[in-house]
Amino acid sequence: MGILANVFRSRAKGSILLESMISMVIVMTCFGVGIMIYANITSTDNNRLRLRAELALEQTAQRVKAEKLFLSETTEDAPLRIVRIVTPYEKAPGLQQLQLEAYDLEGNKLAERIELIMP
Repeated sequence: MGILANVFRSRAKGSILLESMISMVIVMTCFGVGIMIYANITSTDNNRLRLRAELALEQTAQRVKAEKLFLSETTEDAPLRIVRIVTPYEKAPGLQQLQLEAYDLEGNKLAERIELIMP
């Protein structure tokens, strides 16, 4: 009996299957949280650019109406390209349609604004 007792005492403790599974669940949870944080950060940056595009279109529309710049043109504003298209409105002869579109550097449309204006 003394030999068996010595064998059990000197034996190194190992991990069991349950401990391994718990550690894998903890690691996978950490990876999942990390991926969610990364996705949130990248989508926030995209939303910020869309908000900036909408604000730029609002400012452009106000400037066009105030200065009566009823011409079609394209302007570059740092990360945005703003396209302004002015056409006569078909349903009312005295009105014009102002269409503003904002694109990013890759050419993706971020925002669009259409208004009726009276020249």
